[in-house]
Amino acid sequence: MTTQDKVIDSNKKIIHRISGENTELRKRLKEIYERIRQNEQILAHFSEIENLVMECNHLDELVHRLLREMDDRFNVLTVLQISNSTSVNLDTFCPEVHHDRFAWLPDEILTRRLGGQSSPFLKNALTPEEVREFFPKDSETIRSMAVIPLYRRGKVLGCLTLGSEEPCRYQPDMSTHFLDQLGKKISLGVESIIMLEELRKSSVTDPLTGLYNRNYLTHVLDREKDRLARYTTPFSCILIDLDGFKQLNDTYGHQAGDRMLIHFAKILRHNLRKTDICVRYGGDEFVVVLPHCNMSQALATAHKLAREANEASLSLGENVTVLPRASFGVSDCWSVQEEPDTVLAAADINLYEAKRRGGNTVFPQAVPSAPAIPAADSHLHLSAAGQEKSSEP
Repeated sequence: MTTQDKVIDSNKKIIHRISGENTELRKRLKEIYERIRQNEQILAHFSEIENLVMECNHLDELVHRLLREMDDRFNVLTVLQISNSTSVNLDTFCPEVHHDRFAWLPDEILTRRLGGQSSPFLKNALTPEEVREFFPKDSETIRSMAVIPLYRRGKVLGCLTLGSEEPCRYQPDMSTHFLDQLGKKISLGVESIIMLEELRKSSVTDPLTGLYNRNYLTHVLDREKDRLARYTTPFSCILIDLDGFKQLNDTYGHQAGDRMLIHFAKILRHNLRKTDICVRYGGDEFVVVLPHCNMSQALATAHKLAREANEASLSLGENVTVLPRASFGVSDCWSVQEEPDTVLAAADINLYEAKRRGGNTVFPQAVPSAPAIPAADSHLHLSAAGQEKSSEP
């Protein structure tokens, strides 16, 4: 081989090597470009989800929108768990949320599940116990997961967990930068909405008993009148006044009176349906609004409350026990022409008659033709704050 042939052969090898390197470089650049495009798409999705979260006014709305968007956009199974002590002023204020992949959890359980980590972490070597903790209803299908801790002001709010059927979808060595940013935005949204929910609740709640206050009663009566117009279903009111309350205050002091009010409020909660609305009307007066109840059913409920009160003694100290005695005035509403105030006024007239007859009674005193509300439906669904919740929108 001549020197010229050697030079040509060497040049060919160099060109071939450079061509191969260029091909590899183009391949790597294409992969980088594709990765950038994917990251931009992920970032756009996260940005849109963050905006949706910030637009929500209720926690139930936030949960449904967030979980639906995460599932649809990323083809993952998403679970949200929030601490049940996130409230600023109330220790255990938990707005009602209806979603099978949402749960309120105590701080200690959340902290244990997060293992003290405040940044997102990825796992694909999962034990059945780990999967069941985060995905109790879908534990058989999850092969890898991303856990995003939610923190605000150094306090755990909860965690958002993404699960996949693909073992390689979430691997421990992958970057979690975008997940970290998403977690911070969701934490802010959750904190803001819970504060808003608490403010909304406190504006219609009696601070002593935890029942709704008089301001909320007008809204309830208007709502029931609208329902009557749409569905021709009656509603009823029970106006209740504690007997001998002034004497209790004069004898044992106002703290004893407050304890009696709280005690009686608990009796109401535990003996009414989820959809019934309890209101502290003022002083020692209470109003119960019973949707879908006629007079006969409302009288049965009033008699039941009277019986329960007569059996629920309150201890005020050593050798001092009192029974909460009360008078009940009952009315119902069948006509859309009837004003809500008229329904209350009728209950007030009947309450006056019950008091005139010596108290500790229900008026009208007609024997109910309908049975009392069944025991299975009689317990209120309580938030952790002790406030009853209506299932109506």
